Amino acid sequence: MADDAGADFGVQSHGRLAEDCGGNALDFRDRMILRILQGDAETPSPDIARRLQIGKQDCLRRIRQLERRQIIRGRVALLDENALDCGVTVLVGIKLRGHAPDAWRKIEAALLEDRAVLEVYCLFAEDDYAVKIKTRTLLDYERFVARSIHPFCPSATVKAIVVLRTIKSVTALPV
Repeated sequence: MADDAGADFGVQSHGRLAEDCGGNALDFRDRMILRILQGDAETPSPDIARRLQIGKQDCLRRIRQLERRQIIRGRVALLDENALDCGVTVLVGIKLRGHAPDAWRKIEAALLEDRAVLEVYCLFAEDDYAVKIKTRTLLDYERFVARSIHPFCPSATVKAIVVLRTIKSVTALPV
């Protein structure tokens, strides 16, 4: 029965439990619930239950359990960046001079507070950080560097990659 429910998703189940990236055991139905909700977070649980051919209460229990376990951490609305005039994507590489813990704390705090910052990664690479920002213009990117990087780490090396166009951008994890 579960195999049929997954036919729309090109996935087969053989009753095995699989582990997600965090080592949490998820069965086929849990994974299918996650796929459906990643595609449309507003899908009502009775619709999910019908698609998976399980009871409504079982489906709701599974969703609540996924939320309690923090596998489902929240639900968001995806916005059109061009309609909101935030169409410039810049990938920023930051290399700090030296590795004073105070400098790390300051730069991380500044990046966490800046609304233009979408993602921040601490790296084991030539650069110490990779940062993805969205701005209206390249002048706004320059202002970002002046407000969120150089006041806290004036000797940091900053490299920018300006994205010409996005080929693929997804929010769904491969479950």
